[in-house]
Amino acid sequence: MQNKKNYIKDEKTEFDTHEGEYVRNSKNNVGDHVESDGIVLEATRGVIKVELTSGQVVLAHLSGKMRQNKIQILPDDKVKVKLSPYDLTRGIIVRRIK
Repeated sequence: MQNKKNYIKDEKTEFDTHEGEYVRNSKNNVGDHVESDGIVLEATRGVIKVELTSGQVVLAHLSGKMRQNKIQILPDDKVKVKLSPYDLTRGIIVRRIK
């Protein structure tokens, strides 16, 4: 016999009728961050100060792919920042805009 599980799919959750539990989809958690553009004010070793287009100053660090590819961030560079939904003063720099 095959051990198949019956799923009822919803936008954010799946209901497993075999186990009777709700299972959270990991694919739906992608859009939790808030994206914004900004200009780099200070670029120190680990923490980078970025002024967003709204005028807010946030602390950010480089994303993993930017570290892997050794992309340099200098003052006055335009960047795209993903802000944490929990703390809007912290973020991750995901792209350097030319």
